[in-house]
Amino acid sequence: EHISDPKEALKKAFTLCKPSGLLFIKTPNCDSFGAKLFKSRWFPVECPRHLYLFSPSTISALLEKCGFEVLKVQHKKSRNEWLGTMQYVFYGDNYHPATKDKLRRSTLARAFILPLVYLSVWLKQADIMTIVARRKKL
Repeated sequence: EHISDPKEALKKAFTLCKPSGLLFIKTPNCDSFGAKLFKSRWFPVECPRHLYLFSPSTISALLEKCGFEVLKVQHKKSRNEWLGTMQYVFYGDNYHPATKDKLRRSTLARAFILPLVYLSVWLKQADIMTIVARRKKL
């Protein structure tokens, strides 16, 4: 999500992988419950830092085009994305010195968010995903 041409980067990864070698990618899931609910205010958008956002289907399709076989898409539990989104929704700019990390450091907010985090993982709607792919043999 941080590079200008992910397809070229994956083609390069293909050449660096041994036959049947594994590739692990951890990236935000733009098809997550949080992304759908908060849209442009979803914390992992992180514009302009993230140039691309992927869903499980779009990253899988791109990996397939680049010679990889997707073995697994794991939905990861992470409070940081939910807390960052809440920080942004309630306080606007996440990086303003007066409110920086106010919600993210709150024990109450962290406890409140935890059931949502586990539910999103269970429903395969988590904000972060790890993709495990294997280079196909030529």
